[in-house]
Amino acid sequence: INSDFTYVSIAESYSSQFKIVKCTKTGKTRLTPLNLRMQEMLRKFKPIDASPSDLIFKERKGGHLSSNALFHYWINKKNFSVIGRLIKEGKLPCYMEFYSTRRTFISLQISKGASVVDVANWVGDNPETILKYYARHNDRAIPY
Repeated sequence: INSDFTYVSIAESYSSQFKIVKCTKTGKTRLTPLNLRMQEMLRKFKPIDASPSDLIFKERKGGHLSSNALFHYWINKKNFSVIGRLIKEGKLPCYMEFYSTRRTFISLQISKGASVVDVANWVGDNPETILKYYARHNDRAIPY
């Protein structure tokens, strides 16, 4: 995350299967802008003594956060369940897969007027894929 919290640079990914840090799927670094709400949250979350190489979200014991841990918090009914809480509060009609967050982000950005090229760069994809798989015909920003 840059010093003024306006964007995040995504240059690596973590393989929880092999427990290694590797390059992104495309091998490219991408810059994704952060909205004001996210900027404020991250400012509050950042420890005073944080260094640029520190992990932002990590396991309870301090290591890399695995996809299994994320899934646990996404759906676990015994402890904290993001999806369960959203359904209970009436903010979601039914269960949604974790990957749905990607589709939601992409669709919202396009519907708010972001260019398909920008959105593709932010999520590490290409415009053709965004148009084919993510942009829905009822999104007013997409000509069809």
